[in-house]
Amino acid sequence: MAEAANSELAIDIPKLLAEQDSTYTAGKLIDKYAYILLTISEIVHDSDVTASTLTALKQAFHSWTTNNITYPLMYDTKFQGITSSASLITGDIQSDYGAPHYNDHHFHYGYWIHAAAVVGYIDAKQGGSWAEDNKEWVNALIRDVANPSDVDGYFPVSRSFDWFHGHSWASGLTESGDGLNEESTSEDYNCYYGMKLWGSVIGDKSMQFRGDLMLAIMKRSLNDYMYYKDDNEVISSKYIGNKVAGITFQNKLDYATYFGTNTEYIHGIHMLPITAASGIIREHEFVQQEWDKIISKVVDSVDSGWLSILRINQALIDPSSSYAFYSDPNWDFTKLDNGQSRTWGLAFSAGVLNAS
Repeated sequence: MAEAANSELAIDIPKLLAEQDSTYTAGKLIDKYAYILLTISEIVHDSDVTASTLTALKQAFHSWTTNNITYPLMYDTKFQGITSSASLITGDIQSDYGAPHYNDHHFHYGYWIHAAAVVGYIDAKQGGSWAEDNKEWVNALIRDVANPSDVDGYFPVSRSFDWFHGHSWASGLTESGDGLNEESTSEDYNCYYGMKLWGSVIGDKSMQFRGDLMLAIMKRSLNDYMYYKDDNEVISSKYIGNKVAGITFQNKLDYATYFGTNTEYIHGIHMLPITAASGIIREHEFVQQEWDKIISKVVDSVDSGWLSILRINQALIDPSSSYAFYSDPNWDFTKLDNGQSRTWGLAFSAGVLNAS
């Protein structure tokens, strides 16, 4: 882990983050390095690398919290939310995956919220006040997607999470004949996992417990509506063999993604990012059935960063094989997703292996 982390940290993190023009891509990157920081601090116990990485991540955050970025964040008074200004500058409503028009906000901000929780946690252990100093900025992202209060005059109540359906909807203001939709269920619960941790770091018990409640609801709803075990009695039997919904619309299921129909895309988008919350939501029986019936048939032919997602997900049922993949001495970084680190792959698979 130390060797992998030192290799992956040999980069100017603040410069890398400042160059990004997407809240989503930048969020995945800052959270990637936050997981490396967590591993170095809590498992490797290297105080010098912990300190330098923490400093780099705080500097990276600073570019974004001060809006010193390509497309500054803005507050929209019409729909009362924090959005990217990208479409105002480019003229393209699909800039930043449609985030300026409220598409995928919980996906994008979830990475930032979780990364902030890690930075705040490690910084506090060293006697710092970063979480308190940046609390309003992070809380504003949470209020945008998951404001619980009807007396908050700046944000609507629960913009993203649908308490009736038990999960979020990703579509923003774009009209669709098939209704609202969501593709990446894993990035959905990642947001509220991050919110739970951030609440813990800043001592906001209400926020922390709301995160617990939302995760518990999603565990039930996703395993009824979007992850299909063989004995699923909610979804029509003709879909059960797919094992996942693909894109869930209000009016249809589409076994596909918005960026292609490769099997690793359709299933991997419901896996990333693999976190400590993944094992709560992605039940062992489901993961095993999905692996046996779908993933095992394609995994050896995947030649892209999606392979790292499939293999870290494998740790939930076969941590030994997952660890073998990430500890391969002939490691190939081209098989790594841009939001996934080899360091976290080693830490997660070894952790599950050690606990099983």
